Amino acid sequence: MLGILGGMGPQATQFFYQKIIDLTPATSDQDHIPTLILSDPSLPDRTSAILSNETDEVGNLLIKNAKKLENAGATVIVMPCNTAHYWAHSIQKELNVPFINMIELLASHIKQKYIGKKIGLFSTVGTSKSEIYQKIFRVHDLNVLSPHAITQEKTSQIIKDIKAGHSLPPLSRKIEFEIERWQHEDNIKCFILGCTELPLLFNDFSPDYVIDPMEILAKHVVKKLFKL
Repeated sequence: MLGILGGMGPQATQFFYQKIIDLTPATSDQDHIPTLILSDPSLPDRTSAILSNETDEVGNLLIKNAKKLENAGATVIVMPCNTAHYWAHSIQKELNVPFINMIELLASHIKQKYIGKKIGLFSTVGTSKSEIYQKIFRVHDLNVLSPHAITQEKTSQIIKDIKAGHSLPPLSRKIEFEIERWQHEDNIKCFILGCTELPLLFNDFSPDYVIDPMEILAKHVVKKLFKL
């Protein structure tokens, strides 16, 4: 049984579960993957916790929620939130079931195609400052870069606007402009949508060089758990 540790934010959690449903080759209700979703939007802001170095409260709550999923019967747990992977290893240490690390999975996925090339990371400031991606990608000899300060500021505002429920098409145009500009400035070959709100802006179409970690995670989960 799949356990989804969510609520960061609720719309991203719903979007991830919809991916699971869409990717599952089911022909009836009974074919779908049994899933437990714990969506807890009360979790304190992850970026603020990381930047202030006051990380214990968020970490303890994530572990508590992950244990709830395990105790309820989840046999595999995933967390569709990039910034919260700051606590991924702490969560896994407290579980007796596998926790699939989305960032490690993504690094393995893109290693062959983009090794030795520049990879751009669009994310929250918390994800950028903590170098969650950089630390894991270095192990795979992948070169991942955070954007310049102005682009990071614009990205952070776009993420906040998505969470606030603003209209998505204008925000899609903004992030596409930033991708185009950064691509030309720094010769970036691949862009990671390193915040789970950002893929909402590419629901209809995504270029090959724009990678959604949630999509990779959802495909892996379906392959691992789907039973004919």
